[in-house]
Amino acid sequence: DGVDDASAEALLTIGCVEALREAQRRRVLEAVAVDLAAASAALSAAGSVSELRQLAYSVLRQLGIATCVPVLLDDTEGRVTTSVPFSFVNQEPDYALPAVEPDELVVPPGTAGQLLVVPMAAQGVATGYVVYDATPASFLLETRLTLALGAALRSAVLKERLETAYERIAQQALRDPLTGLWNRRYLEERLAQEVARSRRFGRPLSACVVDLDGFKAVNDRHGHDAGDRVLVAVARVLTDAVRADDVVTRLGGDEFVVLLSCIDGLEAREVARRIVVALDRTDAFALVTASVGVATVDCTDASPELGRRLLLDADHALLEAKRAGKRRALHHLELTGT
Repeated sequence: DGVDDASAEALLTIGCVEALREAQRRRVLEAVAVDLAAASAALSAAGSVSELRQLAYSVLRQLGIATCVPVLLDDTEGRVTTSVPFSFVNQEPDYALPAVEPDELVVPPGTAGQLLVVPMAAQGVATGYVVYDATPASFLLETRLTLALGAALRSAVLKERLETAYERIAQQALRDPLTGLWNRRYLEERLAQEVARSRRFGRPLSACVVDLDGFKAVNDRHGHDAGDRVLVAVARVLTDAVRADDVVTRLGGDEFVVLLSCIDGLEAREVARRIVVALDRTDAFALVTASVGVATVDCTDASPELGRRLLLDADHALLEAKRAGKRRALHHLELTGT
């Protein structure tokens, strides 16, 4: 009887210990679930990869994870490429990692102990993997965190790609498809900005209207494809003739406009003369020259039509340059005698 009682007591004790261990496991799982829910919510709120990177560092510190390096594999362009959106190694953010080929595993140098590599997927599609420190205490947390990371990274990457695509489409709507220069629509928007800028800094604003002489002869003798090549070459010459922050636009046909920010009439006239020299029969057919009309406005003029008047004055100067024999630059001030 004594033996039976002892056995029963031992079994009861073992049962209580197992029940205690099971309760502890449940509490651990519940804590992990709570931590993961908070981490997932924080990561999914990221609007970009850079924003996700900063959120991830905060989440990893809160979760007590020392090393986390997600590696994205992308083959959308016909070849597999590798990218590391962020690297958290031994609690050091933005850790510098050596470059590896897509078929090589990223192994962070200086990591202590063994590493855990967890495949990463989003919406059933494999997207890469995540490298962690393999510690028993964080094994469950790390493997489940990978699900949240995969979804958040895919969402952030897609958002960035969409924004890039929208920006490219918007840029294309403002570009001349042949020359790549800005178009009339952009000129109208930028002109208002440049007028405001000139007023703010107390500087003048100038514009050159450029019209090609002899361009019709290129089309008539050599065809429109040759004319298109000439226009592309002219666009390069104009871009090279001015500063990087000046605005070169194609209005259409063989007419161009150059906005010269914070440049007075004397300087603008010199730029226009450089343009005339640079375009003087330098095309492949030695047929094209340029006439340039120049105008300058005073920033102290508060007229709402200041930008429009600038282009009208430059246009007027261009017409007079044409009448005077073409192949020359003429400033509007030379017409008014001021």
